[in-house]
Amino acid sequence: MHKWLGALIFAVAVWLLIIYYPNVVRQVMWWLLVILGFLALSVLVIYELTKNSYLRQVGFDRVDQMDGVSFERHLQALFRGLGYSVGTTPASGDFGADLVISKDRVRAVVQAKRSSKSVGVRAVQEALGAARIYGCEKSIVVTNCHFTGQAQQLAQANGVELWDREVLKVKMLALVPNSTWREFVSAVGPILEALFVITAIVLTLYFVVQGIIVVMGLWLLCIAFKAHKS
Repeated sequence: MHKWLGALIFAVAVWLLIIYYPNVVRQVMWWLLVILGFLALSVLVIYELTKNSYLRQVGFDRVDQMDGVSFERHLQALFRGLGYSVGTTPASGDFGADLVISKDRVRAVVQAKRSSKSVGVRAVQEALGAARIYGCEKSIVVTNCHFTGQAQQLAQANGVELWDREVLKVKMLALVPNSTWREFVSAVGPILEALFVITAIVLTLYFVVQGIIVVMGLWLLCIAFKAHKS
């Protein structure tokens, strides 16, 4: 009896708060949203500034100024830094493969496409053919730009790995000394995730606050009925 009475009093207090002070409840929720949004935006800005700083450190800002040969050399250093064994192919008659790499007993051909526009299906087709010629299990096409939709479809259908501009950034960031970038991402990731989850919860509560009034009213009736029967 006493437990039901305590629950009834608490329910009545919350119900009255929502009914008679809805503006206060809404203002509290809006302020929570503003604070959470500001925190999330601040963390995102710090994340982007830090990422761009590390990208400059690993030389990504120079990639777009490279010619084809320089880009291939850049990828040689990148794959070696990622733990691959790297071999080159002939300057001419390479059958569409610029590098042949291997790691964990898996060999792959790499076609380097330093481009100012999206890379099309031809690069994917050449990489597929080169893999057979060089006896490799995988094909990788790497570009400083992006891939067309058709190229992505063909690659997905044939298991060709595509490294576009964003993937290349991630791979290059893996070379940051002392894993500084990875430690930073590991620290910031959970904070951003928590902020977005909390913001979503608060936003949801804000829009259902009027519905809570009805639910609380029904709950009060149930509690009052059970208390009466006890």
